[in-house]
Amino acid sequence: MHNQKTKKQYDKKSDLIVEFLALFNQIDKHFDKLLWIDNFIPFNEKIKRISKGDYHISWFVKLNQYQIKHFGEIRNELTHGIKLDGYSYVYPSDYAMSQLKKYVNVIKKPFKCIDLFKRPVFTCTIDDNLKKILKIMDKNNYSHVPVYGENKNYLWLLAESEVLAWLTEGESSKDMGLAKVGDIPLLSDLEYIIFVDKKCNVYEIDKLFAIKKQRRKKLGVILITENWDKNEKILGIITAGDTALIDAYVVR
Repeated sequence: MHNQKTKKQYDKKSDLIVEFLALFNQIDKHFDKLLWIDNFIPFNEKIKRISKGDYHISWFVKLNQYQIKHFGEIRNELTHGIKLDGYSYVYPSDYAMSQLKKYVNVIKKPFKCIDLFKRPVFTCTIDDNLKKILKIMDKNNYSHVPVYGENKNYLWLLAESEVLAWLTEGESSKDMGLAKVGDIPLLSDLEYIIFVDKKCNVYEIDKLFAIKKQRRKKLGVILITENWDKNEKILGIITAGDTALIDAYVVR
């Protein structure tokens, strides 16, 4: 009776091994697909290539490469480790299983920025009345507004900081009732503004902010369009103030 109970416990744990290996295999095969691999390459080499590459999950893999390598070590022990009467000495814990499931989901389908930041984006033109636009910005707490030209082509951003600078440079004597958006120097710092396509995921966004920070640069605004084209309709906007929300979806 005792032996039967023990056997059932081992069989249950063996099912965990099967599940773990199936989940791990999803990661392994996905890496093969990204790297266009049809021959054998060690798992750690795949991690190295992806983390140093420019794939949509490169930043995630780089941030979590040691944990992913550890999954590989567990896989090796489960498949090649010592067994007694057909049963393994090592079994994946519940925590290991939950973490592996999380990693599989992130690697195969990371959150896209459009799913988190899709929103109507207020825009204006260079001919719009400045006072009217500023009232709208103040009412809705907008710090940046994309500005378009006569041919509906994107120019740059109207920013609170630029308006304040304009006012402190002696231009405040102008009649604000007659001033147009085009009278304000538009924010044209290419380091401050970046366009991304709607397929961009939260790890790619996190990487953009992290790299700017490492270089002691400030990334203020990320604008989302269909295909990365600045003259396409803006589908969403991400500002430096949204990094807390990004962090909530990033597994580190």
